[in-house]
Amino acid sequence: MPRLSYRPARDEHDHENFLRITARSFAFPLAGLKEWLSLIGRENLRFVEEKGVARGALALLPMGQWFGGRAVPMAGIVAVGIEPEVRALGVGKALMEGVLRELGDRGLMISTLFPSTTAFYRRCGYELAGSRCEIRLALGSLRAKRPPLSIRRGDEKDEPAVRAMYAQQAARSPGHLQRHEYIWGRVKVWREETRELYLFERGKELAGYCWLARRRPEIARQEVFLSDFVCNGVEAAETLIALLASHRSLADSAVWFGRQDEPLFLTLEEAVAPHLQVKLSMPWMTRMVDAPGALETRGYAPALSATLGFELSDTLLAHNRGRFRLRIEKGRGKVEKGGRGDLKLDVRALSTLFTGQLSASTLAAAGRIEGSDGAIALADGIFAGSTPSMPDMF
Repeated sequence: MPRLSYRPARDEHDHENFLRITARSFAFPLAGLKEWLSLIGRENLRFVEEKGVARGALALLPMGQWFGGRAVPMAGIVAVGIEPEVRALGVGKALMEGVLRELGDRGLMISTLFPSTTAFYRRCGYELAGSRCEIRLALGSLRAKRPPLSIRRGDEKDEPAVRAMYAQQAARSPGHLQRHEYIWGRVKVWREETRELYLFERGKELAGYCWLARRRPEIARQEVFLSDFVCNGVEAAETLIALLASHRSLADSAVWFGRQDEPLFLTLEEAVAPHLQVKLSMPWMTRMVDAPGALETRGYAPALSATLGFELSDTLLAHNRGRFRLRIEKGRGKVEKGGRGDLKLDVRALSTLFTGQLSASTLAAAGRIEGSDGAIALADGIFAGSTPSMPDMF
């Protein structure tokens, strides 16, 4: 193709271009997309054009993602769309290369997305980095009982406390988001489905919450959908289960998206199929945009002291190439240039190691990391932790 150029949105005409490209790419009806665009923010639209004609587009969601108890500046990539007549001609590659260079200039250290194809995004340096699971609980397996905490329906004035509770939980959950306002909007309302906020209280103390909707997928029976919840302690978890059990006469199941090792499972009397079903809904992919910066920003085990040398390759971003030393003291990392390069890996392998999705030992067995047994074991220890997950979708 002729020369392609990458740029941000300029005017209302570009906003219409974005909606049309999105509608054609994802078979979305145009009706309703304008409201969706207003939630994302028109300032976050990006284009690749050929001779002044927009050929591809995407949207950015600048936010944070939690790893090791610290939020790493991250850009979520949304709605990557390419016009059908120019697909496989390098437009998508030009769009992603343009956005990755921009993110580096802006100080956003990693980028995360939900892929429609892994092959294309791997060529851009992304790798599978965590999961989003659909969890389905049969309400008939729950016993109706009195909740240990009081349940109160919340409203807008309760949201600051709810958001603070979510932030505390997210900090302990690798892969969870430091949510953009767009994500909070999806928690509360999505595609005309409004979710109700319920608070679990011990006196005046907030111990948990959930956003809940009732759906009718069949003519007679319902299902209960949780778009978000946090339970601080056993009593809050038992209160949520009691709230779900109260729907048994009209609903067959409760559904939510979360992690495969969901702590709420410990509260269930029956946590095996067919009472409980967990399946992968969608994996997510991450790319290191500023590898040294991301390694310095994420957290590590507080008692850990270690130095790991590695040699990193990255075909797109020059600042990610070369030999580095990661020094960790009291849960904080510092990256310096140089060293022996005890481990050799590319940016894709480092991305999945960084999130904790795959260990260094697993990557070595797959031929994605080279190094001594000692260096691989050290990397295993540095990045050990809970399996990364993301309940949210963007």
